[in-house]
Amino acid sequence: MNRSFFCSTALCFSLLASPALAEMSSGDGAKKISDAFATYIGTKAIESGALKIVPAGDVYRATVDLSSVAGAFASDKGSLKFSAWTFVLAPQNDGTYKVTSDEGPELSLTGVTPKGKMDETVKMSGVKFEAIFDPKIMAFPTSKMTVDGIETKVVMPEGEVLSHHEKMAYTSTSAGNSDGSVSSKFHQTIESIAYHMHMVPVPDKPPVDMNYSIGPLVGDGAVQAMRQRELMNLVAFMVAHSDKAQLVAAQDEFKTKLLALLPLWQNFNANVSVKDASYTIPSLGPITMKGLGEKIAVTGLVKSSKLDFGIKLDSLTVPPKIAPDWAAGLVPTDIDINFSLSGADLDQAARVAIADLDMSREKPFSDNLNMKLMPIFMTGQQKLVIEPSVLKSSALEIDFSGEGSFANMAPGLKMTVTAKGLEQVLARLATVTDPGAKQALSGLTMAKSLGKPNADGSTGWLIEISKDGYFVNGQKMR
Repeated sequence: MNRSFFCSTALCFSLLASPALAEMSSGDGAKKISDAFATYIGTKAIESGALKIVPAGDVYRATVDLSSVAGAFASDKGSLKFSAWTFVLAPQNDGTYKVTSDEGPELSLTGVTPKGKMDETVKMSGVKFEAIFDPKIMAFPTSKMTVDGIETKVVMPEGEVLSHHEKMAYTSTSAGNSDGSVSSKFHQTIESIAYHMHMVPVPDKPPVDMNYSIGPLVGDGAVQAMRQRELMNLVAFMVAHSDKAQLVAAQDEFKTKLLALLPLWQNFNANVSVKDASYTIPSLGPITMKGLGEKIAVTGLVKSSKLDFGIKLDSLTVPPKIAPDWAAGLVPTDIDINFSLSGADLDQAARVAIADLDMSREKPFSDNLNMKLMPIFMTGQQKLVIEPSVLKSSALEIDFSGEGSFANMAPGLKMTVTAKGLEQVLARLATVTDPGAKQALSGLTMAKSLGKPNADGSTGWLIEISKDGYFVNGQKMR
């Protein structure tokens, strides 16, 4: 929620790239600022009072109040409401603007589910936002936001869901590049998150209760060469051509602006780490982790694209009811998986999709767009790389890595797998009479027979898949 709030705040102030703000606070200056906003959000929003900007000494006070346009968010199936939100714009001597706010919007949502009415509320407390906005790059060179807490409540016929985010903080920095793009970095922390669900999905049956909590959360990320100005130009164009007939008449210009937006950004990356995570179902017991981490890096829509992804779990414990006693030592306690996908020409794919776009059609994209895109993805140099990864339990460790190719419609994969502790697992399973244990013993014995012993006592497999077949340690499998 706090990231969504920050992003919407950033968008609002990205609308202010107007010389009107260079003037001292005045009624005429407030009108010019309102006109600058209207370029990107439409004149109706200004005329209805959804956005009001007034002079206040040496600054301008802006209030976003969507109650005046509440009808746009309402229907017989529900409604969406936001409380008024105020922020202050203070022109600085260097042409930038200090932006501050000490409140966050509250949200209420009503809807209809197959079983009846649903109500959701989101409330933020202790909000503090402070930033510097630079119209030259249409971004915040610096920003800082803290929130004491966010309370979310969802009530429906089957039960309710409650969540609480405690002590959040967000900071960011941005700088313009020589090509007009913007590069940014961000850092976010959350002290804790708590979640509770109480549901009665079937009448006259026991309720289902679930709880989860996490300790500190830390997130970091960066985006390189974001096409910020082109994005805002596209927003302004869409506002000026909000009627479909207008957009159809100007769709050549629309496509030109879409092309100017490519590749959206050059690179984006984010890392999140969580400590002390716990998930509890009373009928089963707690699932806990001392640490959970996730990382992602992805290029924009470039000619040689790449996606990197990794997930890591430390000291995972599960309740005994999830696995039988004989399998307890096989349940992973530590997981570290990393892989990458690369080689797809997303620049060409985006250009083909934009060329196919026709706003005069009921469906803007043609039914055969997939056929147009398929050669790009099937004849390129797509590659899958499985970086060194591991699944570890108290009795067994499995390490694996490999590489696969999808080039020229000829998929192939070469992967190495190493198991440590397999001999001991087989010996223990051989003493268990449980049918499930016997089935596991049979499968693991067959796998071991295909493996090769390594000098350290582990067992290894080289798995290869190609147009010639499926091989394990050079032996072709049926």
